[in-house]
Amino acid sequence: MYIMYTLNMKVLNTTQFRRNLSQFVREVYEGNKSIVLGTRDTPRVILIKYPDTYRKEYSAIANINTYSGVFNFLADEPDLYTKEDVREFYA
Repeated sequence: MYIMYTLNMKVLNTTQFRRNLSQFVREVYEGNKSIVLGTRDTPRVILIKYPDTYRKEYSAIANINTYSGVFNFLADEPDLYTKEDVREFYA
């Protein structure tokens, strides 16, 4: 059985995933973990929990990016621009 942990993600092949689908969905949903499906050590698809705080006015990718915390590092960065500097808002 091939399972690889990379950056807190479990990588599985599709056969392994199909055999234990409900277990992995529960693991992602309840444990806030990510699972990557791949072939021959190559990641192809990622399964992540959908945001609990979904906001309809934003796109799905904006909701997922917000929930994922990938931009949390910006909280420690100094503000370089003001709202007056922004010409167009995307989210």
